[in-house]
Order: sequence, then C-alpha cells, then structure tokens
Amino acid sequence: MELVIRVKNITPSQALVLKTMFEDMEYLGKIGSSRYLAFMADGDGNFHPTVAFEIDEPLPDYDYQPLTESEREVWAHIYDEEHIPLEYKRQSVSKQREGECG
Repeated sequence: MELVIRVKNITPSQALVLKTMFEDMEYLGKIGSSRYLAFMADGDGNFHPTVAFEIDEPLPDYDYQPLTESEREVWAHIYDEEHIPLEYKRQSVSKQREGECG
C-alpha cells in the first residue's frame, strides 16, 4: 500500500518537524522499536494546515467519532498536567464515555 500525504499552509519549521517525525517513524520501524511520537499542533497559533491524502487501495471501515468538548478538556488536562501516554488517554476517554470515571 502507498499513502501520499500533501500538507499545505505550513511554515518551513513546521515542515521540518513533520519530516523529522516521519523519519523517526521509519527509523523505529527499521530497528524494531516502539515509542510514542507526538506533534504539537498549535491551532490557536500559526498552525492551520490543509491536508490531502492519496491512497492506492481501499481502507477498512473505521468508526471515528470526533471528541466532544468535555472529552477534549480531559485530553488537554491529562496532556498538560500529567504527561500521560496517548494509550492511557484513549482508555480514559473511553471509560468516561461509558460513565466509569468522573
């Protein structure tokens, strides 16, 4: 499978960070290592990209539901205050949706 990603409306430094993130993904795959990678998207600053994808074969269905405002607040709090890994955040948001945490 091939995926082509076109990102417009970014600065040279944002392009460099994105390029580096993809290079890090490639490197980790080559050496067989697992890590969380993050990209700070400063949407209230100057990061307002437009993204287009070209994919050479169909993708499986994915039941994506954007986060609600309260879920975004949970993620922001966890990231800003506690620096907990992404997988934990996903589990916490899922539990909140199910009413398991306050």
